[in-house]
Amino acid sequence: MTTATGTFVVLNANYPACSWPGVSEGAVPIELAGPLGPVGNAHRVYEVRGLPASCAIKMGPGAECPEDEKDARQVAMRLGARDSLWGEYEKLLAADGLCGRAPLAYAYGAFVEAGDGGRARIAPAFVMERLDAEPLCHVVERGALPVRRVIEAGLILVDLVDDLARRRIAHGNLSPENVLVEAGDADEVERVCVVDFQLAVSRDEEGGRIGSLPFTAPEQIGLSLVGCNPREWYLRRLSREPYADMWSVGALLYYMATGERPALPVRWGKGSDGAYSFWYGGQRLDFEEALACVNDSKIDGLDLPGPWRDEEGGSALGSAIRLCTSNAACEREIATVRGMLEEVLK
Repeated sequence: MTTATGTFVVLNANYPACSWPGVSEGAVPIELAGPLGPVGNAHRVYEVRGLPASCAIKMGPGAECPEDEKDARQVAMRLGARDSLWGEYEKLLAADGLCGRAPLAYAYGAFVEAGDGGRARIAPAFVMERLDAEPLCHVVERGALPVRRVIEAGLILVDLVDDLARRRIAHGNLSPENVLVEAGDADEVERVCVVDFQLAVSRDEEGGRIGSLPFTAPEQIGLSLVGCNPREWYLRRLSREPYADMWSVGALLYYMATGERPALPVRWGKGSDGAYSFWYGGQRLDFEEALACVNDSKIDGLDLPGPWRDEEGGSALGSAIRLCTSNAACEREIATVRGMLEEVLK
C-alpha cells in the first residue's frame, strides 16, 4: 500500500468518491461510453486528482503510454478491467463490515500519472482505507508480548478467521507483516487488523497460492516452485474450511509470546560459486530435498517453552497453540480454541 499523487480513475466504487476521507472536492465526473470490463456497461465514472493521506492505493504493474492523458485514461481502464487486483478488491468487498479489522475498499480502477513529453504512466489499482496501526512484526521487534496481550490479540484473530470463513474467504497469508496491531493507553490490544488479501481465495476457487512459509500450514506446502521466484513456495490450494488460517493463527500466537518465528531448517542463499540454492547447514539441497526437509520440520503442535507456560494463562495459551498447529487439520476447531483463550480472561 502506498500514497500517491496523480489521477485515479474509478471503474467500480463500493463507496462514492465524494464520501472518501479528504476527497470531497476532488471527485470529477467523466462521461464515457462502452463497457468497462468488470463493472459492466458503465457510462459515468469519476477521476480523483490527488489522494489524501487517509487513503492508501495498491497498484499493479504499470505501463507507459505515449499518448496524452485523456487517451491514457482509456488505456488504464482496459488494463484495470483485466488485472489480477480485481480479485483482491472483490475479497475486500466481501470482508466489508468486519468492524475495522480489515481495510475498507473504496474503489477499483486505474492510476494515471502524467509524465514528461506528453507521456503518462498508468497502472491498475484500487483505493482503500489507511489503517492507523503498526505491523505485528514491528511490535514484536521491541520484545515478546505478555501472555494476556497475546491472548487478547489471539481472540480477535480467531474471531476474524471465523468471520472470513462465514463469508467463504480464506486469507492464506496471515503473517506478522500482514497483521496490524493498535494498543491502548494501558497497553491493552485495542484493535487487530488484517491486510493484504492478494492471496485470499473464496471456497469456490481453485489454484495455487503462496504464503509466508513459517506461518503456513503443513498441508499447504506443495510440490513445485512459483515461476522465477525460488524463495516462494507453491501451495496447492487453500482449504475450503478455515483450517489453514487457524494454523497461521497458532504460529502467530507462538511468535507473539516468544518473539521467535517458528523455526525452519532450510535457507535460501548464494553459495561460494555465486549460484543460489537451498541449504541445510553447509549442505546444498535440490528442491525435492529442501521440500522434504521443510515438511519434516513442521512439528505436530508447536510447543510453548516452559517459562511462558508458567505465566498466568500460559498453560491455556500453550494448549491453544498446540491445537491450532496440529497436523490434523480437522482438530483446529475455532470454537475450541476460542473457549481456551476466553477462559483465561474471565
